[in-house]
Amino acid sequence: MELRVIEKPNFVKAMCPVALVIGAPLVLQTGQPLKLSCKVQGSPEIHITWLKDGSEIVASDRNIMSFDGSVAALEIPSCCVEDSGEFVCLAINESGRDQCSSSVAIKGLYFIFKVLVLDRPSQCEGPIHITGVAEDRCTLSCSDGRNHSLSIMTDQQEDEGEYTCKAINDAGEAETKGVLVLEAASSFHPDYPLKETYYAGLGTTLRVHAVYIGRPEPKIMWLHGAKTLENTDDISIETTEYYTHLVIKNVQRRVHGGKYRIRLHNHFGRADTAFNVEIYGMLYTLIFITLR
Repeated sequence: MELRVIEKPNFVKAMCPVALVIGAPLVLQTGQPLKLSCKVQGSPEIHITWLKDGSEIVASDRNIMSFDGSVAALEIPSCCVEDSGEFVCLAINESGRDQCSSSVAIKGLYFIFKVLVLDRPSQCEGPIHITGVAEDRCTLSCSDGRNHSLSIMTDQQEDEGEYTCKAINDAGEAETKGVLVLEAASSFHPDYPLKETYYAGLGTTLRVHAVYIGRPEPKIMWLHGAKTLENTDDISIETTEYYTHLVIKNVQRRVHGGKYRIRLHNHFGRADTAFNVEIYGMLYTLIFITLR
């Protein structure tokens, strides 16, 4: 006779956003990684399904799922606004089912300019308020004939700049202005990746160019091993709003070869990349002339 014990799935640890307190709402910026995990027990074998707002999530390079028999995890390496919602981890076996859930809110680049339009236009008081979330990239709305809003959803740099709201009627006109500035976490531009290894001839000049993204403009640090690089007679570091550039003159194998790192950070996030520099010797050819 075979004795078989079965137990329906039971979550012994509720879904917990990584690095947050259990049960706390998870709020992230676009581009940040999202990871949810929970612990479940039961017998026989448990099948895990992840849902978002009632729809099943399909495993992919973007939706990475794992289950080691007790801990179920869902990871999204780079989240976007559309990832906001209610996530549910559903555990099922032949004895029953159980589930746990967590709410996720992703903050995107959403801006709403508001101005109060009076019956007779007059100078608008106070700054333009930037609040709320818009479903469309750019929409105009008027709720009661007096409160007008321009809603902008954008991650395009060309949408930055000064916006003006102008109110006009038969008695005159008035206007107010606001400046839109985009903010984003520090990162290296994916279209301009660095090489794994840079090569330079002994005594020549080495140039390394890195294109980055980030608002506010991130602080940038170049390192050679554990040493922070600074401008000297032989080393020049040039940084603009869009790129950072390293120039090393008269490179020497023992002095300049090895591992380098570039670190970016602003208050939205950090980024780090590394590369190697190899110095090769100059090639000389000796020509012997035989006299007869």
